[in-house]
Amino acid sequence: MAGRRTKKNQVDAAHVDRVEHAIREARSLPISKLPRAGLTDGAQGELERRLLQRGLERHGSSIRVPIDVQLRALLRAGTDVPLIGITRRVKGARKAEIERVVSRLVRAKQACIVVRGQREKVVSAEARVLNPAEMTRLRKVAEGLAELFKMIGRKGEARAILRDDLAALLGDDLAALLDGSENRGPERAAPGSQSSSATPVAPRQIVELALRRLEDPKLKIVRIPDLVRSLDGKLSVAEVHHALSEAADGGAIELQPDAGSEFLPTEDAVLCPTGPRDTVFSCARLLSP
Repeated sequence: MAGRRTKKNQVDAAHVDRVEHAIREARSLPISKLPRAGLTDGAQGELERRLLQRGLERHGSSIRVPIDVQLRALLRAGTDVPLIGITRRVKGARKAEIERVVSRLVRAKQACIVVRGQREKVVSAEARVLNPAEMTRLRKVAEGLAELFKMIGRKGEARAILRDDLAALLGDDLAALLDGSENRGPERAAPGSQSSSATPVAPRQIVELALRRLEDPKLKIVRIPDLVRSLDGKLSVAEVHHALSEAADGGAIELQPDAGSEFLPTEDAVLCPTGPRDTVFSCARLLSP
């Protein structure tokens, strides 16, 4: 008939580019809504085949960006994706499909599921999460706090917690968790990164917390060789000695020579700081309550 346009039996690359762009923008489009005007059935089939060759996938009556590609793009952008309502973020897929992909990414260590507030969220594998050993340590702290609050909640007069007891319970291990220094590798400590901006715990604070943790309940003293060994891998011997000297100068602790220092084993003596006239300080005592 005159005036009727002849449909194309082939699809050109520019048309495929336009359709692919539309799908990637929407992340999923029904096939019925693809711009296919002017194409024969054969050309429409060719369009679909070429879209699949470009990494898109057919799902039912739609063509979509693959689920894992959508998720990776969200995570690369720094988005944390709530599991509840995840179908609003990942288009063209049922919740069960998305959850299977999330599980696969987590098992491959390409994503993590975290709890934020009262919601479970998917985050990038590069996020600063606690590792299993740190989670175990944190769980022990939580159990200790739960026991404390159970006793505090008893009937009668109001009860409180001594700050020093809380510091001893939390310990420098928790400070290390919050700092994240044990959880990130060299590649995560790049200058300007979020992890490198965390404020480090001062050596003196680490030493004082360790003293509270190690002090003899009756004598209230700590053998300095035991203190140094407990901080192996966290502080050098020189750093421990400097922190002890600072704390002593500030009146927070008292350094004591061993009554029988001449009988100190050599391996202990080298871990002890020295004072005037080569006095060997082998014990420390906290002066604050």
